[in-house]
Amino acid sequence: MASNALPDKRDRLFALGDDMCDGAPYTKWLSGSNKTRKPWCAPALDAALRGIHLRCLPGAEKNANAAHNTADNAAKVFITNAKKRLSKFFGEAYSTEWGAAGWPNNSTGMPSTQAERFSLINSLKLHFTANPAHESADMEVTAALATTLHTTISNARAALDQKVTESGRRKPPAMRPKQTSASASVA
Repeated sequence: MASNALPDKRDRLFALGDDMCDGAPYTKWLSGSNKTRKPWCAPALDAALRGIHLRCLPGAEKNANAAHNTADNAAKVFITNAKKRLSKFFGEAYSTEWGAAGWPNNSTGMPSTQAERFSLINSLKLHFTANPAHESADMEVTAALATTLHTTISNARAALDQKVTESGRRKPPAMRPKQTSASASVA
């Protein structure tokens, strides 16, 4: 059975639209006359499809992702400095003190995911607030720096989520992920 589904990839969708515009002058049934439709079809395609493509702002999503990665890299530096500072109080090996300061997975190693690092920054903020003697301005490990970094990462995560959502919302319906019956009933 033949399918008339639209292509998932934008380039193929644009090519299909261009082909339709090219074929429009040869179809009398579009207007019921021999009048060519190409003059209105191509601008309409540009306005509709290419306009959607430009509004998706792939550069904005890329910039938001870069900002999020920059904030995550700053978190790695802060965590490394905090580990050096806290090792003076807790020792090098993992202990309950490390766990109480927020280190996950019974390890003093760098958390492997961005979410774990984000959570650790918040835990370190709370730890340094409760234990000001553990802070060190010289080592750039303070509750104030942790608070600023946590806010920066939180804002970067929210901005990235917003750009991803916006780009998904602006895709033509045929290009959006298909909803299952379960997800359609929830929405």
